[in-house]
Amino acid sequence: MRRMGITMKCLTGAALSASLAACGTLSSGDDAASSKQATTVSYQSPYDGTSWELVRWASADGKVRDIPVRVGMNRALTLEFARDDISQAGRVSGFAGCNRYFGSYRYDGLSALSIDELGSTRMACNPEAMVLEADFLHGLASIVSAAPEPVAQPRHLVLVLDDGDVLSFSRRSGNMQETGNKRQIYLDDRKVPCTGVAPQTCYRVRDSKDSPWQLFYGEIAGFDFQPGTSYLLRITEIQVDQPPADAPSVRWVLDGVLEQRSVVE
Repeated sequence: MRRMGITMKCLTGAALSASLAACGTLSSGDDAASSKQATTVSYQSPYDGTSWELVRWASADGKVRDIPVRVGMNRALTLEFARDDISQAGRVSGFAGCNRYFGSYRYDGLSALSIDELGSTRMACNPEAMVLEADFLHGLASIVSAAPEPVAQPRHLVLVLDDGDVLSFSRRSGNMQETGNKRQIYLDDRKVPCTGVAPQTCYRVRDSKDSPWQLFYGEIAGFDFQPGTSYLLRITEIQVDQPPADAPSVRWVLDGVLEQRSVVE
């Protein structure tokens, strides 16, 4: 079992001075008690007992990263929150793309969520999955803001990381098994500029050769798109439970490439 070296935090000079100044004010037991009483705030976490599935990963420049989805034998990246019955400490766990992980978390109200003390099992997977896992765990340890919506009983969660990446999660229903519908789609030979939450490029798709092109804002899991080649694909379309406002309501997973044709300009 490995421990990931991402839990160390440094105090800036200002923070260190403030910390020392705070220590200097506690000159007596009574003063210390009253100071602690005045500054201690207890927050009720909206996360305890919730389980989440990553549905979108957008980089700071608006590009959307390809991530696994839950269909068939595939497993999505997950994030689960719990409260230790004895210590009352916040705990996190989940699946990171190859291994199960675990750690601790703190909720300090508003958008203040921090995850640290991360460790995981040590199973080896393909290099692509290992890179995704390392990036995901590093991201969980680098949260600068969190937005559960709605706060009282959140259905989706947006985490902003220190590098500007945005992770969007949908809440999972414990006994819900997700299934998808098979579809055949025509895919144009190029992506075109489009705008969702940020400027990006989108696929042009249609159900038949006579239908007008429509924009698809998501990615097609398992598909390696080559510009200059048009396709007829069979895909599995999966409904996303309570998607974030800036994410598609469906996810597409490649089931097969039925036709492909090089397009000469």
